[in-house]
Amino acid sequence: MPNNGKDNNLIQASILSKVKSSAGFTLIELMITLAVFTIGISAALGLAMSNYNNSRDNLDKIIAANLAREGIELIRNVRDSNWLRIEANDMLACGGFCSWDEGLNVNTNYVYIDYNDIFPQAFGGNCAVGNEQCVIACPNCKLYKDVNGFYNHDNSGTLTNYSRAIKLEKICVDESLAQPEINESIYDMNLPCGALETYIGIQVTAHVQWIDNGTKYVEIMDKFYNWRR
Repeated sequence: MPNNGKDNNLIQASILSKVKSSAGFTLIELMITLAVFTIGISAALGLAMSNYNNSRDNLDKIIAANLAREGIELIRNVRDSNWLRIEANDMLACGGFCSWDEGLNVNTNYVYIDYNDIFPQAFGGNCAVGNEQCVIACPNCKLYKDVNGFYNHDNSGTLTNYSRAIKLEKICVDESLAQPEINESIYDMNLPCGALETYIGIQVTAHVQWIDNGTKYVEIMDKFYNWRR
C-alpha cells in the first residue's frame, strides 16, 4: 500500500524547497535592482551637479567680462571728458590745467574706478608679484553690488566675489622711424619714455578676478591714443 504519510512529507518538503528557492532568487533580484537604481541616481545627480557648476562658471565669466569691459569704458570716458573740458576751457575741473590724460597719469600704474567717478584712484598696491596676488592684497579692488544692481568699490551694498584692477601703461614710439606705429614701446605710467620716443597713448588692461576652486580671472586690453596731438 502507498505510504500516504511519507508521500505527504515529500510533497511538503518539495514545496518548502521551492518557496525557499523562490524567496532567495527574489532577494538577489531586489539587490541587483537597488544597485542599478543607485548607480542611475548617482549618475543623474553627478550630471546635474556638473551642469550646475558649468552654468555657474559660465555666469561668473560673463559677469567678469562685463565688469572688465566696463572698466575699459570708464577709462575711455575719462580721456574723452578731458577733451571736452579742454574744448570748453573748463580748467577748474582739472585743477587749473587740462591735458588729454588728466587723472590717468597717476603715481602708480594700477587704479580702480567706479561708474560715478570723475577720475580713477591709485590703490598703491605692490604689483611686482603679479596681477592676481596684487588684486587679492588690494581691499579697495573688491566690488560691491548696491540695491540698484550697480557695482562699486565704496563698500556700499553687498560684497561680491569679484575684484577689479585697471593697469595703465604708457605707449611710446620713435616717430623718426619709417613705420613708428609698429615699433611701440610700453612703460609703466610713472616711468618716462625713451630718449628718442614720444608719449602717444595709454594701454589699458582691465583685470577682474574671482575665487572659485582657485583664483580665476578675465582680462580685456585696449589702447587709447592722443589722436589730437
